[in-house]
Amino acid sequence: MADWLFNWRASLPHLLFLATFWQARPFLDAPAGIDWPALLGEDPAFSVERFQVQGALALVDRAGQTAVTDYGRAILRRLLQNPGILDQADTPVGVVREALRWVLLGGVPDIVDSPLWQRLPELEEEKRPFLFPDAIDMVAVPAGPFLYGKSNQTLELPNFWISKAPITQRQYQQFIKANPRYPVPYDTAVWAQANNWDRERRTPPPERVDCPVVLVSWYDAAAFCEWAGARLLTEEEWEKAARGEDGRLYPWGSEAPDETRCNFQKRDGDVTAVGQFSPAGDSPYGCVDMSGNVWEWTSSQFTPGQDVRVLRGGAFLNSAWNIQTTHRYYSRADSRLNMVGFRIAADRLNS
Repeated sequence: MADWLFNWRASLPHLLFLATFWQARPFLDAPAGIDWPALLGEDPAFSVERFQVQGALALVDRAGQTAVTDYGRAILRRLLQNPGILDQADTPVGVVREALRWVLLGGVPDIVDSPLWQRLPELEEEKRPFLFPDAIDMVAVPAGPFLYGKSNQTLELPNFWISKAPITQRQYQQFIKANPRYPVPYDTAVWAQANNWDRERRTPPPERVDCPVVLVSWYDAAAFCEWAGARLLTEEEWEKAARGEDGRLYPWGSEAPDETRCNFQKRDGDVTAVGQFSPAGDSPYGCVDMSGNVWEWTSSQFTPGQDVRVLRGGAFLNSAWNIQTTHRYYSRADSRLNMVGFRIAADRLNS
């Protein structure tokens, strides 16, 4: 008989195993590809029993499912504040990320701000591949220098991949289907009604499936990226993809915008389907809608130490000045607006 006095609260493998029950599921249906008996040092079924007896997991219901209790969630939230626990030996970083994804995709997107999560990238040995190259069109941005900002400062970036268009409602729906506990884009405000999803059917407005997904917070965008094996662009990467290497004001050049190049300056307007202004409005690398239509979240903080993130690109209601490739704006990471979406980046594609 295993020792019931064992302190599982100090064991990283046990805490990670507990985290996978954030989404209610059959207790034997552990995340694939992880040797839990070897990591736990005991049969996972016994760990589940220990968690249930000590109040961290609910008892199995009629459907054979169990889930983390409020007490268990409090334990896991303390874990997220303790990046030093990653120094425990014999727990691969990939296992940590895979287990915590169950929390993230279970509808707790602000996990990406926790000290533990933020330490993971520095410990990972290789960059993750992008998982959906057939579903999301990605274009390459080569390594090299470019002119950055209004002062045209020369910066150098490594190569990366960027989605040709902002993520659409249709593409975001695949994420929602794969993660049934993740909340759909929705807001009670009158201005949000046209873009609100059906919360019972978990579907977007049918007439807008090819428009950029909006009413998504920065956290929602980060969760989508984690699911897809992608990431958000830094604002420097966004600007290079938008303006190329020659310091142009707009993706297409320095000519003033007009109704053939982008969706802008429409105070009573709305989002349009992605690619509608291609190729006239394309960037040097073939990206569409980088000026106007919707603002785009980036990974960059606008003010260090505050949860405010940089937006780029301008939206359908903005003036020509706001949609220039160098213009910076910002919003709180938890805000959900009808004129803010996102596009994604990847360091390598899944071969």
